[in-house]
Amino acid sequence: MPEDDLVEACPECDSTGIRSMVGNDFGVSAEHDNDHRCRHCGHAFDEPVERERYEESGLQGLPGRLARMDADEVGDGRLVTDGGIDDRRTTRDERHKELPPFVDANAEVVKCHFCGQTWEPTVVDGFDLSDEDEYYPKMVPVCPEHAGGCR
Repeated sequence: MPEDDLVEACPECDSTGIRSMVGNDFGVSAEHDNDHRCRHCGHAFDEPVERERYEESGLQGLPGRLARMDADEVGDGRLVTDGGIDDRRTTRDERHKELPPFVDANAEVVKCHFCGQTWEPTVVDGFDLSDEDEYYPKMVPVCPEHAGGCR
């Protein structure tokens, strides 16, 4: 590889934005601990790392390293920020999209008001328990057997 393709970078964040602290007239004493400092992350170090020049400029630091990794290096290719658990539950996920308002959107199962049978709430029928003179219905979930209103 030609030396023109190599650049010096910060060993902490991989940024090429480093500056020398030696003889730079910034008031650094001769007893300073480190020769270089990263302008991106502030890390002080003695020797920068050499790496290949990136084809495109892009993300720096950890985001950039993760973006440039092969899928094999980061797992199955789905990076998640919650500790590795890909939990995509929402208050109403796709299978509950058409649930009636009298069924809790987060319910794992629905219980029939009449017989107590439980089922996964993909389709839920309701039964109105309100009296004729009541304006608002009192809807309850019922299983397919009781959906017609027979008890």
